[in-house]
Amino acid sequence: MLILFCRFLHLSWLLLLLMMLSSPALAQPATPTVPTNLTCLNEVAPDRFAALRKAIGTARVVALGEQMHEDGTTLALKVDLVRYLHDSLGFTVLAFEADMYGVDKAGRNIQAGQPALPALQACLYNKRIWSGTAEFQPLGAYLDAHRGLHVTGFDSNLQSEYTEYLAVPELREFLRQDRRTPWPEAEFYPIAEVLGELLNGGDFKQLRTHPADSVHLARWFHKARKSLTSIAKNQPAQAPQAAFWRQWLKSIGAAMEADKEAFRGHRPPKDYRDALMADNLLFLTRQFPGEKIIVWAASSHIANSYAALSEPTSLSEEYARRMRAQHPPEPGSEEDAPSLRETLAGFVPMGQALKAQLGGAVYSIGFTAYGGTYGNQAMPNSLSAVLTPPKGSLEQAFEDRGCLLGFVDLRASADAAFYASPLGYLPLLGRWKQVFDGMLFTRDMRPTTPYSADQETPGAPLAPGRQLPGLVLDAKTGAPVSFVSVGLRGTTLGTVSNLEGAFSLFVPASHARDTVQISSIGYASARLQLARLQPGQPLQVRLVPQEHLLGEVLVKAPLSAAAILAKTREHLADNYPQQPHSAQFFYRYQRHQADSLLLKEEAAVDFYDAEGYRRGSWERAGESKLTHVRQLRRQTVPALRNQPFSYLQQMWGHDPILTTRNLLSEGPASHYQLTLREPTQYKGRAVHAIAFRCNKPNTFTTPYGYPSPETFEGTIYIDADNFAVVKYDVRMTREPATVTKVKVLKRLGLPGPAQYISQAHDVYQYEEVNGRYYLKYSQIEFQQDYVILATQARQRHTENYQLLVTGLELKNPAVLRSSMTDVLNVPYRPEFWETYQVVLPEAEKSTSGLGLTSPAPADRPQ
Repeated sequence: MLILFCRFLHLSWLLLLLMMLSSPALAQPATPTVPTNLTCLNEVAPDRFAALRKAIGTARVVALGEQMHEDGTTLALKVDLVRYLHDSLGFTVLAFEADMYGVDKAGRNIQAGQPALPALQACLYNKRIWSGTAEFQPLGAYLDAHRGLHVTGFDSNLQSEYTEYLAVPELREFLRQDRRTPWPEAEFYPIAEVLGELLNGGDFKQLRTHPADSVHLARWFHKARKSLTSIAKNQPAQAPQAAFWRQWLKSIGAAMEADKEAFRGHRPPKDYRDALMADNLLFLTRQFPGEKIIVWAASSHIANSYAALSEPTSLSEEYARRMRAQHPPEPGSEEDAPSLRETLAGFVPMGQALKAQLGGAVYSIGFTAYGGTYGNQAMPNSLSAVLTPPKGSLEQAFEDRGCLLGFVDLRASADAAFYASPLGYLPLLGRWKQVFDGMLFTRDMRPTTPYSADQETPGAPLAPGRQLPGLVLDAKTGAPVSFVSVGLRGTTLGTVSNLEGAFSLFVPASHARDTVQISSIGYASARLQLARLQPGQPLQVRLVPQEHLLGEVLVKAPLSAAAILAKTREHLADNYPQQPHSAQFFYRYQRHQADSLLLKEEAAVDFYDAEGYRRGSWERAGESKLTHVRQLRRQTVPALRNQPFSYLQQMWGHDPILTTRNLLSEGPASHYQLTLREPTQYKGRAVHAIAFRCNKPNTFTTPYGYPSPETFEGTIYIDADNFAVVKYDVRMTREPATVTKVKVLKRLGLPGPAQYISQAHDVYQYEEVNGRYYLKYSQIEFQQDYVILATQARQRHTENYQLLVTGLELKNPAVLRSSMTDVLNVPYRPEFWETYQVVLPEAEKSTSGLGLTSPAPADRPQ
């Protein structure tokens, strides 16, 4: 998507696209001139960075780069450099390329005595690239012991849980110090919506298509700036914080405008993010007058200039082809990728803007390596080998000198062209003296390693037992009843019927004489004693409709739909477990293209949540929901065989209890139209049924981002006694769109240009255990219906996600330590599935012509 290119441009990654250049390559020069002032650094010497001390001199800002965010050797070396710069050279500010407000908040928390590592993990992108790695851990301990090193941030990108949950409340309280200006709660909904769109990839459709909303927001920014000016004038002690808020609003306002322009079809400058980061960093030099600042960022951002890099050479193109061969792109994925020429042309990196203002007071250091591997150790598919550098390169020169760790002060070198690979491991010819001030060399690169020294303790294996198949029908119509809860009374063991009303309940031998309870909203519950069933006898259950409660069983007092939702919000912490807990669940993902199965994966997963089922960011779901795959079976076409497992984060990302972008949050709820239906019942308890429709569907009010939904409507069912959500059912539709690009059509298997409509259906069901509710079952189905423009032929593509909780432990949770990332190596055991609780398979679709083994049974991984 264009917006992702604009927002997350990282030059080092784009360099891998070099082979796409349409212009002819230049010949490799015969004699590149490598600097001669190379210094091997003794890794155990007391002052091993003496050469850096001399090169840095009186510089006030030292910028430390990295080729990739997952360079383990570089990460560990940067931690050492931070300690050295603080201990030996008097640097007192550490500024990260990360969410400006989030890192500032983390820095204030650290200054207040809170542990540094958890604070940084809440704001430094995700835990896999920095704060969740073993290489980063020593920095957390160092910051705990050295509170004089102040932590802050300068990125215009928003991705911190602090920003999502704390920025608007803190700004609101700060602005209310302006006693002359009223600031009611609802007046902060527009800025919260801006943050929601920036955080979650929205397209600002409302602001683009409704001028009145844009005018209203502009007035809010103007009013906020006036209040900040007044506070700074009348309360001098608050002036620094007022200045911070002004800069922050300036930054997010500019990011918002750039995104709006991108979605209007006007691509903003490719370096606009670098310009915003430079402006924020220059603000920090004023916010910390006289203090020395360490900048932690990607090398692509801290570069002084790219003008001195040569046009691509044949040697560079050959290396690019070899690098791409390690990770060939999925067909069609490179459709809108820019070439290196397009990327570099006129690009002004953040470092260039800093140099223009601060001159020699800025010293930028790039990083490079001779060999090894880069990527994330926890994600084998991400790993890439560092290709042996060419002769005449900077890396080869360090290798020839026998350096394990080396440094070159490019400021003191001749301004000559040579090959080096500090940008994405791709050898590029250039006068590197004009790109970086210095370069650090490491002999061997290693991937980052997730921080997890403890042994995981998966849940206990399943007990012996038998599968009990069954079918649930409507007693009145005979139609199948979907999403019916089927479980053993007094336990967490259970399943859910599928769309055809079928289910298969695994009954452990120790529960062979228990009672099965079958319940569905709008029906009277049914109970059956297992002891009365003949061996091998399937269940056929007919549920009696009871859509509305009788008058004598009505709720105690009439409440409006809005009042019921307000009560539900108040009781979320009471109704859902806030303490650590573990569970086991069955997970299934299926992707179909027309009648062809492209990918099907099923897994038995152990789950651990250290925080509890609290409201939290969907972006953090993959980090805070820890999993261990017990068993996995996959069925896939060859092209997707190496695709990493899994899509689990989708399930957490739409959960209305766990996430905030729905009608259970006060701000988004202001854009929902509610209709209270007649009360119904579930398991003999009165249930409120509230139909809802979002009047302003976007990524702030719904879990669906770009493109903003056209409609978002459904029903939420709430227990009338304790206001717990027991079911949430919603459908989303986007506006019709057209696909015409040849590569995209080829990837989708379409014979020509087509119009399509995207729809989705989310279902979440919750069950009560010992007075608390937990997620029992969820299903998300995405559907795209294509109409070929030339022939009017139709084709449907679907993706379906299902999750069924098969066990829950609240008192003694089985603790896990790492997130699931890539588990294709789990040994497959067919006998496991014979005694495992699953949702019955849906009807299989044709797999002909896709390279699947035929026949391909559901329990046979490909």
